[in-house]
Amino acid sequence: MSEIFTRKFSEVSGGRFDPQFYREAIFNNIKRLKERGFQKLKSIITESSYGILPPSDSYDPSNPITFIRATELKEDLQIDFNNALKVPHNFLLPRATLQKDDILIAVKGATIASKKSVAFVNSNITNTIFNGSIFRIRVDKTKYIPKCLAYVLDTSLLKMQCKSNLVANNAVDYLDKSVLENLLIPLPPLSTQQHIIDLMDKAYKAKKEKENKAKELLDSIDSYLLEELGIILPLRANNTLDSRIYTQKISALSNSRFDANYHQKYYRDLEKSLLSSPYPLVNLASLINNFKKGIEVGSNEYSQNKEIPFIRVSDITNNGIDFSNVQKFISASLFENLKAYKPKENELLYSKDGTVGICLEADTSHDYIISGGILRLELKAEVDKDFLCFLLGSYIMNVFANRVSIGAVIKHLNIGEFLNLKIPLPPLAIQTQIANRLKNSKFQALSLEKEAKEILHKAKIDVEALLLTAGGGVTLAFSFEAFKQTHYFDKMTKIWNERECSVVRLGEILSYISYGASVPNNYTQNKDNGIPLLRIKDIKRNEISADDVVYLEQSCKNKLGECFVKEGDYLITRSGTVGVVAMVSAEYDGFAFGSFMIKFSLNGSLVDKNFISYWLNSKISAIYFEKNKIGAVQGNITIPIIKNTIIPLPPLTEQKRIAKEISQRKTRAKALKQEAKELLESAKKEVEQIILNCVKKV
Repeated sequence: MSEIFTRKFSEVSGGRFDPQFYREAIFNNIKRLKERGFQKLKSIITESSYGILPPSDSYDPSNPITFIRATELKEDLQIDFNNALKVPHNFLLPRATLQKDDILIAVKGATIASKKSVAFVNSNITNTIFNGSIFRIRVDKTKYIPKCLAYVLDTSLLKMQCKSNLVANNAVDYLDKSVLENLLIPLPPLSTQQHIIDLMDKAYKAKKEKENKAKELLDSIDSYLLEELGIILPLRANNTLDSRIYTQKISALSNSRFDANYHQKYYRDLEKSLLSSPYPLVNLASLINNFKKGIEVGSNEYSQNKEIPFIRVSDITNNGIDFSNVQKFISASLFENLKAYKPKENELLYSKDGTVGICLEADTSHDYIISGGILRLELKAEVDKDFLCFLLGSYIMNVFANRVSIGAVIKHLNIGEFLNLKIPLPPLAIQTQIANRLKNSKFQALSLEKEAKEILHKAKIDVEALLLTAGGGVTLAFSFEAFKQTHYFDKMTKIWNERECSVVRLGEILSYISYGASVPNNYTQNKDNGIPLLRIKDIKRNEISADDVVYLEQSCKNKLGECFVKEGDYLITRSGTVGVVAMVSAEYDGFAFGSFMIKFSLNGSLVDKNFISYWLNSKISAIYFEKNKIGAVQGNITIPIIKNTIIPLPPLTEQKRIAKEISQRKTRAKALKQEAKELLESAKKEVEQIILNCVKKV
């Protein structure tokens, strides 16, 4: 019933008549902005226009101009001129010609809602036009700094208005010119506008530096791998006419492929380079126990309820599966019938259709099935899974895999020839040594990429706060560095370095430890007779917090065995974010737990349970778990790894004192965070009122 609402005729007459615009949240927000005097975007626009229709493919190559499409708009307001089309010079029309300080907005299709919907022309350019899926605006620079407006238009404050004003045309959403020009924008002072530019420029620069370092690390993986294998890649010839002409004896073509690409000289040089390795070359098939293809379920089987992910080639990279961005799903009932297509441990996934050559470790922490474009490779014991994953995902093996693929438009891997590829195989110990080094580089690279995203995310939040404060307001600063510099951390460092007390392995003080069970999907709505289940998302550092408890049917009890917790037990996550430890409180006594957690309890009267919990959740322990987890993509920790964790063990009275100190500081930190949150919300409301009551006349 929440989808049914009414509006007075006076509210809709002379304006929009589509119900989407008059939803409660959207309507009230825009109505409030109008009543309080926010300015329309058109009040600062001096010129605006759409681009031109896509040109024909034929043009005079001696006199081309650059043609920008929505796909050339990048996340950091940049325009990818390098990949833009070249079109005939006669399309150089004034209304579609770009110049410095122009702002471009994607107005058609999925690009509108993406992170790449706004761009800014930062420098002088010539002979460049844009197409009809882009709207160009120029502004009065005495009222708004163009680059600042571009950043403003890229915030959620403006995208919310755009989303509420989308119009459907032939099933493709677009933004009308009148909608864009009537967007309501804040008008901060020019000094604040410049501050926004400085803030965002700095964030994008820092993000770029992190991403470049990450790229260098990822790029070094291939070179390190080949260097360790003693393989020297041949130089690739420049793409000239002479380099594309080569000959092959007819005898070499008999019983072989007859397409010219297969017999390029570069492939023959690569084959020779493999022979330079000091390690024996073996067929890939000799390292694989079995291989299986995925399945195509058909578009009519896709579920709108987002129950079980259906993983296609577009969902995978060498770094793993991003389950948060999966686009296709199947029903839970269909999954039960197709469980045979769910990847298992000790398997690699390898893309065989479309983008051939992506290799990753099978993620067993989720329920999902794979499409027919992906292979599952079950490996033999004499090969290190991580080593082979890196090797199959490397440049040289990618080249060979694409060579034995067929298809002019969409490539399909010839599996027989793929399994016959030659692989340099060092001894198992050397494989593991190489894999560990590469995993470390990959982990550093992914950490840098994550930091880059966080830098930009924080900057965007700061900009939106500035837009609400517009020339005044409260600046809140809350630093957790003070929390880090506590007696606890100083004391732990001293204990570690000077060995003031005994140092034990966690296994020495355990009374019980076991893996969780594979939990069936037999959920029930009957809470009174159901078995409450703890999931991995419920495990937080030092505490369990299950806001939405799910229940299993009683018929599952035998399958769960000993996988129940009691007050005082510990649970530790062994997959995903590994090594998160929580002690079970009375509230969760009797709950079941699944296979992605490990339960343990402590033995002896010389340990304080809270102290052990805090230590296991410390940075030192986190580094240990991260360093020792196994698996290239979805890392896991095992019981032996947990048992080998080092615990400094001061006298019991000292443990209790340290644990009490940490608990008090955590409580104070939590209170400060809540206070900071309340202050920020109060400040936002206050400065918003200032903006609304002090609207700058344009």
